[in-house]
Amino acid sequence: MHSARQIFSIITSSLYNLVFSKKFVIFLGVAFIFCFYTFEGLNDIAVFYDVKVSAYVFPFYFSNPAMMLIFGALIIYLFSDVPFTEQNTYFILARANRKIYYIAKIAYIFIASVGITVTFVLLSILVIIPNADFTNQWGKIIYTLISDAQTIREQTQASLGFGVNGLVVNEFAPLTAMAYSILLMVLAVFFMGIVIMFVSVMISRSASFVVGGFFVFLSAFAVALGYITFQGFLYFVSPFSWCSLNWLDIYDSGLAPSPPHAMLAILCITAVLEIIAFFKFNYSDLKIQ
Repeated sequence: MHSARQIFSIITSSLYNLVFSKKFVIFLGVAFIFCFYTFEGLNDIAVFYDVKVSAYVFPFYFSNPAMMLIFGALIIYLFSDVPFTEQNTYFILARANRKIYYIAKIAYIFIASVGITVTFVLLSILVIIPNADFTNQWGKIIYTLISDAQTIREQTQASLGFGVNGLVVNEFAPLTAMAYSILLMVLAVFFMGIVIMFVSVMISRSASFVVGGFFVFLSAFAVALGYITFQGFLYFVSPFSWCSLNWLDIYDSGLAPSPPHAMLAILCITAVLEIIAFFKFNYSDLKIQ
């Protein structure tokens, strides 16, 4: 019971330090700007045609590879100090052993990943809420964007920062697509957080930025040009690109990982990294940066 209280205390302290930090304010500002850029044009379309638009457009957020770069940079920025997120880390380690501290940091990364994902989901809805339809239907606007997006843009002069993936629309109902997208994004963010923690523990904090940036760039390149240049191979080695249904194989054709396989792979990779980093963290001298 005492260990559970210590873990809970460390988690809440870490979350408090994150939420009430300047970098979280910057994160919210940047996230809102790019969600607004991506989806605000739907309001113009809805008003022009006097038709409501589905509130569940979050699954299409990463249809633009540039958003993956921006999102990845935000995640690296938010997790830049894991696992040593407190200024009084030495004091905390003196009161709670390393094992408890390490478990608490993994839990913190996961909870923060959920919070980051929920933030993006809510922002995507908030941007279009004046014209949002919350029924479990894609609606006329989404279907028309699949078949004739160019005509809609020309008629409404709307600027859209995303594309509608017809495969996702045809295969999933909106709420199902939302559920898959939320799970995938949580796991992708968690993966990045664990990678950053792993490299920070094993090498250095500076190295974690480089490795994290590599995975973000690799994923953005994979979804933008990977199939043309490497015949889809990069889809299988860029876990951060699995954050979206848009870049996964929902028909099991073998051209990319399927959503269940992507989720399982991320869980396995993060588990291995957590175990390796645990032994380094628990049994070696720490260089707190």
